[in-house]
Order: sequence, then C-alpha cells, then structure tokens
Amino acid sequence: MEYYSLERILATKSTFNILIGQRSNGKSFQVKMECVKEAFLGLGDLIYLRRYDLELKQDDVTDYFRDCPVSDITGGEYNCIDVFRKRIYLSISDEDGNVERGRCIGRCASLSSSEHLKSVIQRGQYKNIIYEEMCTTEGFLRNEPNKLMQFVATVFGMQHTGRVWLIGNTITRYNPYFYTWQLRGIQKMQPGDLDLYEYTDNDSGNKIKLAVEFCSSLQVSNKMYFGDAAAQITTGVWETESQPQIPDDFKPFKVIYKVFLQQENFYFVLKILKNKMKEYLVLVSPGEEKDGEHIKRKVSDRIVGDPFTTDRLIPIMQGDVLLLELMKRGKVVFANNLTGTDYKTIMKNRRIV
Repeated sequence: MEYYSLERILATKSTFNILIGQRSNGKSFQVKMECVKEAFLGLGDLIYLRRYDLELKQDDVTDYFRDCPVSDITGGEYNCIDVFRKRIYLSISDEDGNVERGRCIGRCASLSSSEHLKSVIQRGQYKNIIYEEMCTTEGFLRNEPNKLMQFVATVFGMQHTGRVWLIGNTITRYNPYFYTWQLRGIQKMQPGDLDLYEYTDNDSGNKIKLAVEFCSSLQVSNKMYFGDAAAQITTGVWETESQPQIPDDFKPFKVIYKVFLQQENFYFVLKILKNKMKEYLVLVSPGEEKDGEHIKRKVSDRIVGDPFTTDRLIPIMQGDVLLLELMKRGKVVFANNLTGTDYKTIMKNRRIV
C-alpha cells in the first residue's frame, strides 16, 4: 500500500499548499511529519490551526500528533508530542505513560478567535501553518478566506515568509476559498492532479505561488464500506448524497421555463417541466457559464445591470411565481447526485429566494 507523498507539492515551492482527497490516505501525516521535522531542525515552529476553539481540546490535539514518528525525526531524543495550554512540545513518554515535556515547537490557534494573538505572536518564529478540515458541510466563518489571510499576516508579517498548508477531505465542492482565490480548476480535478496558481502582489510586485493537489487515492481492497459512501471513502471522489430524480411515470414532459443560476463558480440551469397530466417539476441540471448567453432569465451574485438578472428569485413574471411555488412544495429533482449535493450545499450558504 503506497501512501501519499509531499514530494511533488514541495517541489513547487509554493507559499499556499492545498491538499484535498481521500480520507486517511496520508496527507495529514506527511504534512505534520514535515512541519515537526523542520521545527526540530530549527527552521521555524509550527501552528496547528482549526476553525473553532472547541476543536482544540488538549486531548484532541495530542491525538492528532500521536502518529507522528517523533523518535525517527529526532534520532531518539524525543518519542512523542505533548500539548499543554495550547503549546506543542517534543516530549519523552516512559513505559508507564508519564510524559516529560521538552522543546516547545509550536502552538495551537483557532481562526474564529485569532484576533487576540496579534499581541503575542513573535514574527519570524514560525515556518508552517497547518489548517485542518478546510472543507466542511457545517458552515464557514463569515469572510473566512480574508480571516485566514489576516491570520497569516499576523504570523509572518511583511518581513518573514513561511508556508500555509490547507488540508481537506473531498466532502463538498463548495468552498469560499476556491471562489475567493479563483481556483477555477478544482471542480474538474481528479486524484493525482496538481494545479499551480500564481498571484502578483500589487504593492511589492512579488509573485506568490499557490499549489492545489488532489492527492492520489490509496489502492485498497474494501472490506468495510458499502452503498453510495463506499466509492467516496475508498477512492476519494467528491462525496454526494442520494438525490431525487425524474420519476419514470412523469415522462413524457416538456420544458416551459428556464432560469440560469450562477453562485460563485457554480452554474445551474433550473427548468420547469410539465407533463401530459399537467403535473409540474423543477429539474436542476449542471450548467456552464456560456449557458447564461442564451437563457434570458438569470439569478446571479454578479449584478450586471440587466433587468432580467437579479440576485434572487422574485415574482416579476409568471415563470418565477410558479418556480417559487414548486420549490416551496419540494417539487425539485436533480440531473444527478453530484448536482443535487452541490446545489443544496450552496443553498445553505446563499439565499436566492
């Protein structure tokens, strides 16, 4: 069994490194091993970052680092990592489980309460920030990408540089980072792909590199999982939930109204279907940006001054009235499970009605 390796993404020498993919394929293990090694060698401490303080309980963070091969990294000088009062220590554990803390190599922090760190962070001390669980279905902080950038600025300042590691499982394709940083290729990436993005700082003219790797999946013989979740767990494809689709007995039908829906980097086409029995359904299909060129009615978070383009569905015409009524009654079906999962995830974060 071959686990993930950081070799390719390290070779890009990127400041921001995004790792997504299959659960338990070794991406977190490799990142923390690299960061602990650099801290031990004196190249700079690490920060273990989570979204909320509740995710930084002492036992939980200690467990996160439990599989780190500390003895190998330090040549036997230390054999474990201990966490105390949000500080991360190289430590020695004896046969009875007693722990003696040694060198402090970093600290824990939460993005939701990072403001208070401005007065205590010593710039130049840190080399790596590890942000775990960047993909979530539980909701993001308000303006989260900007909050992360402010935190990075607090840690590194203007005179020092470091690396930021953002790690996530492929649980949802909706993510404000992907849109804010214009990572347009992520939705089409496959396991094994590595994309590079380059930005120019307007003030200094410096080039800033960002690398995204869809980590290769482990080739495993599954003896544990079944159903729709099996492929998502064992191959790393984007996770989906089972979604309602057009019933066979609804056919044949015709399309009587279309709306082009654009939210961030996602595009959908909403169609009202009518069958011979005068029954109605709303079909949500995946769309492309070019679909907006030939569909008159649009709902978009990009206001363009077109009277037929609004930021939400409103009863300005008969088609909208019927669409809103059908949605209210739950008469919505989807072209496939991935489209339905994307659509519903976005609706949790965006208001279009």
